[in-house]
Amino acid sequence: MKEKSLLSFTIFLLLFCFISGVFFPSQNSYSYVNQVENLGEERSLLELVLKNNRLEFKNKIDNYIFQSSVRNLSLEIMAEFSWSMQGVLPIDPQFFNTEVFYGYDGELFPKNKDCSSIIEKNSYILDKKFKDKLIFIIVPLKQEIETNKLHDLQKNNLCKKNLMNFETFIEVNGNSYILNIYDLFFGNDTFYEFGDTHWNSLGFNTVLKEVLSITNSNEVFNIEDDGTYRENNNVLERLGLIKTESYIKKYTINPVAKQKQNILIIRDSFFENDYSPVKEIEKFFTVTYLKWGEFESINIGDLYEDFDYIIIESSIDVFFSDRISKINN
Repeated sequence: MKEKSLLSFTIFLLLFCFISGVFFPSQNSYSYVNQVENLGEERSLLELVLKNNRLEFKNKIDNYIFQSSVRNLSLEIMAEFSWSMQGVLPIDPQFFNTEVFYGYDGELFPKNKDCSSIIEKNSYILDKKFKDKLIFIIVPLKQEIETNKLHDLQKNNLCKKNLMNFETFIEVNGNSYILNIYDLFFGNDTFYEFGDTHWNSLGFNTVLKEVLSITNSNEVFNIEDDGTYRENNNVLERLGLIKTESYIKKYTINPVAKQKQNILIIRDSFFENDYSPVKEIEKFFTVTYLKWGEFESINIGDLYEDFDYIIIESSIDVFFSDRISKINN
């Protein structure tokens, strides 16, 4: 009986959303994780039924439901209620099962997708002839740095193996250029965006200054205030359906480098323009970018002569679980 009632309610709700999408479409649809792909079908529902074209028919219904004012209003109410409870309850009360969770006051953190096993000491030792050009930027997950913003229950879900793998990686590779962001991001400053899971202007410039101390070791660089900027809330808006507008300090590095080094950055989203302004990087380097998804494996030896330095950047969780095996040196 309970299952039949739930099924009837679900059918009624979807039908209600479908009808509202046909007659009362919303101009600004809430995007929950992904948009519905529009196949560009312009025929009416009746024509699609008569043509027995099930693929376009299903897509048409999906789009009507996605554009439904009832659907959007429901999601908006649920999101706002969930958000209002962030500072009240000692747990994450969000309704949606996404790849993020909320800490104190709605601070956004990425969920651990894979707490990788401990790497063996001999599993990845860098070739000595490449050590003078390789710079590793292995970025800890936000919750590993800002643990003070986690609820007590969430602290039990931290992946301690990330730090253990990182320490092993440093141990077996001696004096290689491996930035220790755990140490760089130490203190009371905020290095990550509030409504996102990536670093903010201070985090980016802190790392950039450390890179410059390697590539331009004869020069002295300083991080300086550079006004404010609108904080990135991309993930919060896309997954939490919450739009916020806040401003935080913006930073820059001075002076400009006297000599531009030619570098390759193998990167993930931390070096997208939203989090690592291209113009700022190009003040100091001539840059070539290579995304992790663009190759199955990469041979450092094939690139060694073409660049002054090769920066290998990755979020720490996916680096040790997957990407470390793609680098052939």
